[in-house]
Parts: sequence; C-alpha cells; structure tokens
Amino acid sequence: MMRTVLFLLLLSFSSVSIADEPATHLSITKDGLSGSDLYEGRCAGACHQSPPLRALSPKQWRVVLATMQKRMVSRNIPQLTDDETEVLLQYLTAKSSK
Repeated sequence: MMRTVLFLLLLSFSSVSIADEPATHLSITKDGLSGSDLYEGRCAGACHQSPPLRALSPKQWRVVLATMQKRMVSRNIPQLTDDETEVLLQYLTAKSSK
C-alpha cells in the first residue's frame, strides 16, 4: 500500500521541471549494456515491482530515474553511471507512452 501511495505521489510531481532535452543517441553503454539490459538488471524487480514501460511518459521516467538514483545512494547501492543513465533514459523514452 505504501509503495502504491509513494508511486502515485511521485507521478503527481512529474510536472517538476527536468531537462527535457533528449539524451545523446546511444544504443549501448561503454561496457556493452543496452537499455533493456540495464532496465532488467538494475530496475525491474530489483527492489520492488516496476511499472509497465508504457505506463509513464518520458518526463515521468526522468523523475522516476532521478528519484531511484537518490534511493540507491541512501541504500548504499551503486548508482548508475552517467553513461548508463543516458542509455537507460533513451530506452525508457523509446518504450514510454509518449
């Protein structure tokens, strides 16, 4: 229940101004990971159930990813690198509800 409330609260803040510029086109990270690899390995089911990819807009995914990065720090989980973040955002944007 609490997770649902937090998720809905997070969605309500999706209008927060975050850079809307598209990420530089990258299909894989320097380490050879795709956006799908990153989502499956670092996001989907890592700590909780993830929303369906098409459930959120690109802007909402940016907010969610920024929030998850902060939570990773608070739980001593290695954050995504800038390269990983860029590739993951590209993947989420491509799969989003637009």
